[in-house]
Amino acid sequence: FSVAQTSAKVIGIKDGDTILILLENKTQKTLRLAELDCPASGQPFGKNAKKFTSDCVFGKMIKYYEINSDRYGRTIAKVYFDDKYLFEMLILESFQAGLSWECILNKREDFRKAYDNFDIEKICNYDKMKIQELLLNEKIIRNRLKINASINNSRIFKKIQNEYGTFHEYLKSFTNDRIVYETGKTTWELSDKISKDLKKKGMKCVGSTIIYSYLQAIGIIYSH
Repeated sequence: FSVAQTSAKVIGIKDGDTILILLENKTQKTLRLAELDCPASGQPFGKNAKKFTSDCVFGKMIKYYEINSDRYGRTIAKVYFDDKYLFEMLILESFQAGLSWECILNKREDFRKAYDNFDIEKICNYDKMKIQELLLNEKIIRNRLKINASINNSRIFKKIQNEYGTFHEYLKSFTNDRIVYETGKTTWELSDKISKDLKKKGMKCVGSTIIYSYLQAIGIIYSH
C-alpha cells in the first residue's frame, strides 16, 4: 500500500490544526492536519495551539499525503517533515552537548555553509582534509569529537533511510506518529529508547538528553 506524497513549504498558520502551504508550482493550498482538533486561535488554548504549530512547521519544508476533505472543503492531510530537515536538526543537536540551543541556532547559517547545506551525500564522503577545514572554521563549534560524530552519524542516518525508507518512518516506529505532551523533563522513556537504539546502530553524541531536545525541535515532544 502506498500513497502519493507531495512536498511543500509552510507559509502560514491559520489555527493549531490548519496551515497554508506553497506548492512547487507556486500555488497555495490550505491543509487541515489529520488527527488534530484544536480550538480556534481566539478561544482558550487556541492561541497556544497555534503557536505550537507555528514553532514546529512555519517556514519549513514538509511532505504530506491527502486523506479526505472536511465539511468546509479543506483538504485533510497527514503532514510530516522532510528528511533533510530531520537530518539537519539531528546534526545540529549533536553539537549542543555542554552548550545552549540558542548558541547552536545562532550558528545555524554558518553550519549550513560549512556543511554543504547539509547535503548528506557530501557529508558522508568528508575526508581528513575536510575535517581539518571544519576544525579551522571559527564560525562553527570546533570540536573534533563532535565533528567526527557528525560525519559518522550521517552515514548511520543514511543506512537507516535505506532500511526504513525514510528517517521519519524510523522515528514513527517509536512514536506511532503521535505528539507527546509533557513538561519539566530533560529526558523521557521515548528519548531513552531512541537514544539507545541509535547508539546500538553506531551513532555518537546522541544521549537521551540530546535526543529529547531533538524530539522537541522537530515537534514530537511538546513541553511548552
